[in-house]
Amino acid sequence: MSMQRIVLFFLVLFGVMACKTSKDDIDPRAPYIGQYDVDYTAVTKIGSFTYGTDTGKGKITISQGAQADELIFDIVFPAYNEKVTGFLNGKEFRLNKVKEPLVIGARTYSDADYAARGEFTSGGFTMLAVTQTVQDNTTLMKTGTFTAVRK
Repeated sequence: MSMQRIVLFFLVLFGVMACKTSKDDIDPRAPYIGQYDVDYTAVTKIGSFTYGTDTGKGKITISQGAQADELIFDIVFPAYNEKVTGFLNGKEFRLNKVKEPLVIGARTYSDADYAARGEFTSGGFTMLAVTQTVQDNTTLMKTGTFTAVRK
């Protein structure tokens, strides 16, 4: 073999090796990035009494955040738009939001506790969001259930 062929062989070999990606090189967020159509149901309770139920449709676009496990949820529903950061752990995620206004009738409780967790499924995700506060020894709570299908 000539020296040129040996050099060419090693250049091709290193080029092929450089193109291979290991499992560690694949961004775990990549399968979940995209747009989703969402159906939601929200139930508001005052103590054990169901005050109201709301259903509707919306859209959520998920993009990558700055950190390796960070997702950005761009939420668009009728009369409600918000961009929220979330964190991915395997197929599960949680939204990085701890407060949200809770509206019951004409009253707004602006500092209600909020927590949302979900899980990616094949073709979409499900999420449960709970907003609650305690007023006069009574728990006021809104529970939202979201079912999303990837577009």
